[in-house]
Amino acid sequence: MGNRCQAPSLTLSETEVAFNALRAAELSARPRSVITFWRPRRYIQAAPKTQEKMKMKMPASLDTNKHVVLSEFIKAISENDTNTLSTKFGLPHAVILEIHDLLPIYFHAGATLSAPPLGNQDTQTNKAPLITVHDTGDGDIALECFILENNEPSEAILHVSFSASNPNTLSYEFIDS
Repeated sequence: MGNRCQAPSLTLSETEVAFNALRAAELSARPRSVITFWRPRRYIQAAPKTQEKMKMKMPASLDTNKHVVLSEFIKAISENDTNTLSTKFGLPHAVILEIHDLLPIYFHAGATLSAPPLGNQDTQTNKAPLITVHDTGDGDIALECFILENNEPSEAILHVSFSASNPNTLSYEFIDS
């Protein structure tokens, strides 16, 4: 059998300590907004502002103006209206392309997408609510809603937010399931 290179024998905790020490030295050299520490079988990301917001989520309600903006946003996605998405909602072209790349994953070709009606904010019988709204604690509103495909809930969940300083301006975050 040929010669094999063997890695130094470190216990798991020594490996973890060594990796974290290297990351800490690298991070002190150039600041970052997200810090990743290595743990066995998982990565932990710590983004201080996001963690604070997640801890502070409190139920909130969605007013009619915000629902109209949400509906316009989903309609622009459904109609592939890049002009509205870029001018009214301030999305860069790369993000618009990313959204449109996701559509075939979640929806059938030619489907009409829409926002759930405003009354579906409450829990339905044996079903998750179609719209979930949280106050993040600093006045911002975080919203998650199932995107309707031909007026039926799909598995796609749109995540957006409305800031306290600009309450009727939607900020796109991401779409997942």
